[in-house]
Amino acid sequence: IQFWSFFAWFSFKLPVSDWVAEDVFDGDAIALEGPGHERFEAGLRYASLCLMVMSLVFLLGSAALGFISKFVGIMRLWQCCVLAAVLCFLIMVTTTTKGLAMLAIGLIGIFFAGAFSIPWTIVSKAVRDDEETRGRVTAGFNLSQCFPSIVVSLVSGPVVALSGESVAAIFYLGLLGSLAAFTLLGRTVGDDKYQRFEDTPGDAHVDAVSFGNPGTVELDGLDHGESEASSIAV
Repeated sequence: IQFWSFFAWFSFKLPVSDWVAEDVFDGDAIALEGPGHERFEAGLRYASLCLMVMSLVFLLGSAALGFISKFVGIMRLWQCCVLAAVLCFLIMVTTTTKGLAMLAIGLIGIFFAGAFSIPWTIVSKAVRDDEETRGRVTAGFNLSQCFPSIVVSLVSGPVVALSGESVAAIFYLGLLGSLAAFTLLGRTVGDDKYQRFEDTPGDAHVDAVSFGNPGTVELDGLDHGESEASSIAV
């Protein structure tokens, strides 16, 4: 799940600024001056504004995850976050208007909040009492986030070339990744092992990233062991 989630994330992160500058603002990335250059520069500034909105959504979404999970369950909440990414990519492959571009980029902040907080909370809880495997499991899980960046970097060039030099073609990779993660998460919804955060997702994120220390993270009824972390990393 995390592999496909970050496959989608890097498929967004890599081309998004160029997409706004070239496709939304009809700018020319090669031109050194003239109207095409000016539109490209304006597009980059607008892309930065959209990414700022995404960051705010990410901040607010991360703060709200713990509260919302009490009502819908942690896995269904994670699936909803991934659904936001699916909608984001569907918008970006079908439109080039400024308003919808900002909406799509803002939506990815919901996805990013879930992808960073929820799975790390589950993994850190799964190995919290197993000192022998804790480092190995968290390091291996981290690879499920790093490896997609290599894959996307390798395949995005040929994809853009085959599409006629359109960076928007990379978003189809993101759509594929988010749909795969959404489908896999659908198999876990309703599993009583994964229900809610006991504490805030902010604590969960910081503790999990910092040397795999679970700190105050609690999930009710979650079994310990490498098998749990491995299933989330798929």
